[in-house]
Amino acid sequence: MAKTTKQKTTKKQPDLARADELVLGIGNMVLEDENIRGADWAALSLVIDLDGRRGMFGYLYDENGDAQPEVLAESDVLELAEELRELMIDEGEPWKAMLLQVFGDELRMSFDYEGSEWKLDGTNTAEMAEKLLPELPRAAPKKKKPAPKKATKKPAAKKAKAAPKKKPAAKKPVAKKKKR
Repeated sequence: MAKTTKQKTTKKQPDLARADELVLGIGNMVLEDENIRGADWAALSLVIDLDGRRGMFGYLYDENGDAQPEVLAESDVLELAEELRELMIDEGEPWKAMLLQVFGDELRMSFDYEGSEWKLDGTNTAEMAEKLLPELPRAAPKKKKPAPKKATKKPAAKKAKAAPKKKPAAKKPVAKKKKR
């Protein structure tokens, strides 16, 4: 009879503080990049591809959702993304691409484990710009000022005869009981 022993396996716990640090670092590095910082934009989508040949591409969007292709000048983003990917490996395959989106006050990251979700091949640039467009915050519709009211003369109201005021009833004195 074969003897088996149970070994307690310890699962590597992700360093959440370091993961948060990396997410913020990537976001800050992207927003401080000289190609992004100087541009006028309402939203940004950046794909960081770590599957095989590492690379990045992205779009800046104006408030109408019109896209302008943009490439970062900063290359340390790839290293931070790789470190984040290593921290996120649980069981199975690591993600192969990450989508970073900034719009309004939000920073959103999505991950592609297959590596095929955001592939740019030179023939699909318009489709990719549309696919990566984040949901832009809608500006509240401007309220229309009410049209000024036209001055119209109203017929003079007939004055009702004022009813004669009644005199208040005289108060009757209350008799006090005598104490004995």
